[in-house]
Amino acid sequence: MKVILQEDVLGLGEEGDVCEVAAGYARNFLLRQKAAVRYSTHAVAQLEHHRDAIEKRKADKRASAVSLRDRLEAETLTFEMTAGDTGKLFGSITNAAIAAELESRGYEIDRRRIEVPDHSLKTIGEHEVRLRLYESESANLKVIITGEGGSAAAAAAASDETDGGESEPAPEGAADAAGSADAGASAESQASAEAASDEAAEPVAD
Repeated sequence: MKVILQEDVLGLGEEGDVCEVAAGYARNFLLRQKAAVRYSTHAVAQLEHHRDAIEKRKADKRASAVSLRDRLEAETLTFEMTAGDTGKLFGSITNAAIAAELESRGYEIDRRRIEVPDHSLKTIGEHEVRLRLYESESANLKVIITGEGGSAAAAAAASDETDGGESEPAPEGAADAAGSADAGASAESQASAEAASDEAAEPVAD
């Protein structure tokens, strides 16, 4: 079915474009959502009548896309994720996650416009994703993924290195104190044993 788009439709075309689409798609989505009208002589006449206004809107969209591109390319998104020793994430960062983070910063970008390499980011490090804005205009967005508990991991590694090396000498007097304590414990144990022996030697009264 041939239709004339009344607004921009992602993946199909822009306002004013004449497109050939499946009849079901036209009836169930485009026409129902008033995103397009059936192609006809009357519709073409209406299109030409509004051609100047349509071109003006397109020029405004191009200018907005350039401004948006500059702002997006100045941004850096940082995600903290759990990862293994090799840097591989236990999970991934998808276009939906990036769209949500951008929204929190005031940008409304359809996730379908966000092109993530291999559909998702799965490793720690710096990545670049492409955002399709309008017509041929796009932005390259920097995304950095860090591992959770990076400082704790470094501390644990440092601890392991210390354990593997020579132990620090004990403070002066510590060994003497320990020896005295052991001697006291031994004398007390011997006295207890002698007392028990004496009790066992006494005659039992009739």
